[in-house]
Amino acid sequence: MLNGRIRRTWSKEGKYEVVGISLDRRPIGIVCRITGTGKVRVITVYEDKPKG
Repeated sequence: MLNGRIRRTWSKEGKYEVVGISLDRRPIGIVCRITGTGKVRVITVYEDKPKG
């Protein structure tokens, strides 16, 4: 996820959805937030399947 991109943000909650490719080459997404101390708190991780 270090090379992922932000797909969506929730500014009121301070949350971000980041999508990218995992080490085993699967498309994944995470929803996370940045804490007041600057740390990343991961809320959920999922396999990002294409719509359709």
